[in-house]
Amino acid sequence: MKKMLVLALALAGLLVSASSTLAADKEVTIKGEAQCAKCSLKVAGLKECAGVIVAKEGGKDVTYYLVKNEARDKDLPHKQICTTTKKVEAKGTVKEVDGKKELTVSSIKTVEDKHSNLSLARSQEPWLLLRAKLFGSPVLLPISS
Repeated sequence: MKKMLVLALALAGLLVSASSTLAADKEVTIKGEAQCAKCSLKVAGLKECAGVIVAKEGGKDVTYYLVKNEARDKDLPHKQICTTTKKVEAKGTVKEVDGKKELTVSSIKTVEDKHSNLSLARSQEPWLLLRAKLFGSPVLLPISS
């Protein structure tokens, strides 16, 4: 009788661990700002650069550390986010390691910001940026010198 009870408990434990493992491998989509944890976020204790995505969840910032793999390196090389940020949408699996969320990316792409042409316009001198209420989008007009 005791052997059957021990066997039943062991089997139940295996089923619980197997179901939690399967749930952890579910692919998710994360949208947020890709950046360098060391250079942009100034995370203490990092000796080398680490790519992260900072996403808003429930009104709070959640940081996902990007696991180095071929998909991440091909679609978003670290040099693109080391000193700047990019809006991205990443798909992959998340697991928690040492209190940090790690995202193993299966695909990642930059997302076009609806205001991206505003930043482009601001960087181009000698142009003046005006927002046209008529068109609902920015209009660039040359400044005569």
